[in-house]
Amino acid sequence: MDEDPTIGMESTCPTWCVMHGSSNHSALWHVSEAHLLELGRSAEPRRKESLDVRAAQYLSDDSDGATWEPAVELAHHVGNRYRVIQLTPADARRIAELLSHAADDVDTHGS
Repeated sequence: MDEDPTIGMESTCPTWCVMHGSSNHSALWHVSEAHLLELGRSAEPRRKESLDVRAAQYLSDDSDGATWEPAVELAHHVGNRYRVIQLTPADARRIAELLSHAADDVDTHGS
């Protein structure tokens, strides 16, 4: 029987954690719920397109194994294919700011 990956780790989970791996099964330690945005205008109408965003923490590759690396993961799905982009929290905030400014520009100066 496989070891339960939740044993002994509850006290170290961030409040947003909905799933985690154990140190001997996965480098991924904590993952948040994914937030999905279905995109209405796909380049290929028969293939659904969406984005999902989630928070994650990975154990560092450092030899001490005690350093957490926070990440924001953005996954772009088209049909059955997807690509995941891993961002630092600072990069994710900067992208959010850039998207907001671009949306403001289009709303203000659009058609």
